[in-house]
Amino acid sequence: MNVFVLCTGRCGSTTFARACRHITNFTAAHESNLGRLGPERLDYPDQHIEIDNRLAWFLGRLDRRYGDQAFYVHLRRERGATARSYAGRNGLGFLLHAYVRGIHAGLPDEVDWEAAARDLCDTIDANIALFLKDKSRAMAFALESARADFRTFWSRIGAQGDLEAALAEWDVCHNAGDDGGTLHALPADYLAQMERRLPGEADGFLAVGRFDDTEAHLAHLRKEFLGQPELNFTLAATLVRIRRGEDLARNLLLFWQLLAHPRTCRFLAENLSLRWLVAVADTLADHAAPADAAAALLLVTLANLVKLAETEHRLLRDPRYDQAALERLAEQFAVPLFGGMTLYHPKRGDMPRNLLARIERQLAHHPFLRVAFGRLKRTLQEEPNLLRRLAAYNDRFWA
Repeated sequence: MNVFVLCTGRCGSTTFARACRHITNFTAAHESNLGRLGPERLDYPDQHIEIDNRLAWFLGRLDRRYGDQAFYVHLRRERGATARSYAGRNGLGFLLHAYVRGIHAGLPDEVDWEAAARDLCDTIDANIALFLKDKSRAMAFALESARADFRTFWSRIGAQGDLEAALAEWDVCHNAGDDGGTLHALPADYLAQMERRLPGEADGFLAVGRFDDTEAHLAHLRKEFLGQPELNFTLAATLVRIRRGEDLARNLLLFWQLLAHPRTCRFLAENLSLRWLVAVADTLADHAAPADAAAALLLVTLANLVKLAETEHRLLRDPRYDQAALERLAEQFAVPLFGGMTLYHPKRGDMPRNLLARIERQLAHHPFLRVAFGRLKRTLQEEPNLLRRLAAYNDRFWA
């Protein structure tokens, strides 16, 4: 028997897939056939549970292929929370953007994205409800009663495996959105940590190196955060534990909660050093959903390429630009480099400006990465680095 979990998205589908991994007599996957066209898009093995919000756009073909022989779940979350989560993901490449600019082509440039998200959710849920009208094996599943409904689901499909481990997955907020709608509220003490500071004076100490013992490593790391808000160190310590794979479920839950809560998300994005902003982006790249992971990698790549350029700059015997070479390069239109690429033109080139603009657009949907990128860009404009040096020769380097 095949099982299909149909939903709008932004409603717990990632967590549903994680919970199903504890079932031993079914395989389970989340959006496993993305990138396939034609019959292959709906080609799933028997005894498989597929969780994919995009199946709502293939319901006619799904009915033709599986009909009443499959078991169907209509997964839902409170409409307002789903819409708020969707509204923050309106950039190019996201479903809401395609719905507004493609299916609803002709809407004005200024769009109420939350209203559009509500319309999207209503459309998808209505399509699913109509599809399920003649299905004899189907159930409704509410995110707000996930534990109870998952027990029912387990029984209805005859699942075998570790039910308690599956239920525990619903205590972890996987793929959190930016609406603060985590499965558990952030404990009040973490909000208070924004006001409290670690005792001691900040002296510019950087905790480099690695201690095998985690507690010894964190004691060393703590010195870097003296005089800073406690929440900065809490987040850094959480990243260390995630990187080491220690109590991963609990530490990832805290990480998602800190980024999902509007106050802590904004606070950390504005108060962490760039070093730790990049560490947060690294963690998103490792553990977030594909779209957010790809967005995070844009920030990580930019920061680390500038870091490599500065490392080489320090290794050069004479780091000053050769002015004669600079003038010769400026007089030429295209200087071959490798693979058909050419050197950047220092006085007329627009590549850095376009690159930064594209990254900024792609990060605009994410509340943490958007602010983090703004801080990185300002630092690149103000502190000595490759981009600032090149900007001195191009009046339109930044904008």
